Order: sequence, then structure tokens, then C-alpha cells
Amino acid sequence: MSSPMRRYLLDHPGKFGRIAVFVTVGGRGGPKVLLEMTKLAQRRPVATLVLREGDLDDDLVHKVADFVDALQKATARARRIAA
Repeated sequence: MSSPMRRYLLDHPGKFGRIAVFVTVGGRGGPKVLLEMTKLAQRRPVATLVLREGDLDDDLVHKVADFVDALQKATARARRIAA
């Protein structure tokens, strides 16, 4: 995780509503970073996405589409609950 992101999360513990997190990495550390971000934010994300350097192909479109779909579903659920 980048130092500025870590600092931001440390400076705002428990102050987040719903969150979605994504990570871009060159190697395989993405899931570990997502877990760390989730713990620091003290929230369970409604959507997550890890994009590795090796994902820069046709699979990229599907991964991003799945992430966006999860965000849209979470937003729809929140609207139903608020109504």
C-alpha cells in the first residue's frame, strides 16, 4: 500500500461509510493490500478489485465490469434500504 493511502486510512479510523477498494500492482501482493486497507478502514468493502500488470489484456475488461457491477448492486441495495 502506498504511504499516502496508509496515512489517510490511519488518520480517519472508522469514519468511512460504504467503501470499495481497488489495487493496482506489478506482482502478487494485491490481496494482502486489500485486506490491510479493509482493516485500516474498519469497514467491509462492497466491492474489491485487484489489477495486476499481467491483467492488461481482455480479462481486464471483465474484471473492471465485475467491479462496477458490484458497485451498482451495492448502491441499489442502499437506496432500497434508505427508502
